[in-house]
Amino acid sequence: MILRLVRGRVLTGRFDQLREGIASLFAPWVGSAEGLVEAHVGVNRTADGDDVAFVSAWTSPDAAMAALGRSLNRVRPWPGVTEHLEVRSVDHYEVDEHRHSASAERPTIARIAAGLVEQGSDVEIQRELRDRLATLGSEVHGAYVGRRLRGSTVEVLLLTTWSRRPADTSLDTPLFPDLAGRYESFWIETFEIIDPE
Repeated sequence: MILRLVRGRVLTGRFDQLREGIASLFAPWVGSAEGLVEAHVGVNRTADGDDVAFVSAWTSPDAAMAALGRSLNRVRPWPGVTEHLEVRSVDHYEVDEHRHSASAERPTIARIAAGLVEQGSDVEIQRELRDRLATLGSEVHGAYVGRRLRGSTVEVLLLTTWSRRPADTSLDTPLFPDLAGRYESFWIETFEIIDPE
C-alpha cells in the first residue's frame, strides 16, 4: 500500500471556487477509482492564507498510476480544482500498517505527523507506532504508518483522521512524546476535512 500526500496553497480569493470543484469532482472520483482505499481533502485556514492537503491511500503504486497517471510526482490537471492551487509538494510513503474505525462517523480532521531518523532507526520507531495504533482513542477514524527515503535519512509518517477533536489530547502536539523525541526533526500539521457530503 502507498500513501500519497499532495500539499499546497489555495490561490488568494479562490477558496470558494476550490470547494465547489471538490464537491463536483472529488466525490465521483473517489467512488470510481479502483485500488483507492481512502481519500480526503483538508484545509488549514490561517491569516497568511489557506493551506490544503490531498491525502489518498492506494492498494499499490500500480493502482495509483492507473488512476493518476504514470508520473506520480506530478499532479494531473483537474479542471475546477488545480487552477485554484499552488502545488508545493507531492510525496509518497510506503505503508505497512493501517487501521480503520468501525464507526459510521465521517472524519472531520486530518493530522499529519512526520519526522526524520537515520536509516535503521526507522524500523524500531515504525514497529512501536504500529503497536500503539490500538491505543488511540475512539475519535480516530483511520491511521496509517508510512515511510520514505530522504537521502541518507528516513521520514516516518503517522497520518490519522479523526471524527472530532479528542477532549483530553491536543492534536497539535506529539501523540507519543517519547517517540517524537527520537527523531532528528519532527513536524505536525492538522487540516479540517472539506470532503463533500
